[in-house]
Amino acid sequence: MLSKPVYRSELAAPSGGPRILVMQATQRAGEALPSGALAPQDVLLCLGDGLEPAVAHQAFAELPELERHLRSLLDQACAGTRLCVLGDETFLWRIQALGRRAGLLGEEIELVRLGQGRTLYCVHCGTLQAIDSRDEVACRSCHVQLFVREHFSQRLGAYMGVCVDPDAPHGEARP
Repeated sequence: MLSKPVYRSELAAPSGGPRILVMQATQRAGEALPSGALAPQDVLLCLGDGLEPAVAHQAFAELPELERHLRSLLDQACAGTRLCVLGDETFLWRIQALGRRAGLLGEEIELVRLGQGRTLYCVHCGTLQAIDSRDEVACRSCHVQLFVREHFSQRLGAYMGVCVDPDAPHGEARP
């Protein structure tokens, strides 16, 4: 599917310019930062504290706190600064949207997927919700059983969820 995003599995080597790295602490966080992946001028922000103390970083317990700090850094960033985001899809696209609102181009943002979390958009009621890797889930708002399509909206940062059985959207047969 053309709309389905393709992610890197680990952080690319530094390319010379300044980078702001934003990471969601996960079990795979250390794997995504191979030795030599960080340059001295890189700034590393981490949601949670899953990194080894040897890696210089700022840890944030709450996402809104991390986002405020990141907005401040992006407001002060010089031209050529790159944003690298590491985490599950829900985290990636939330931070990517923040970077885009700050004026970064898509080419200036690197996404490294860690974990299985993702976001689903219910096309029936417009609700966005966090889901796991299952192909069918119930909408938490309208309770329609949804099939998770492979179509991904970069604008919403979510997969599209459509009714599994349009003849019985709430699980009951229609007369």
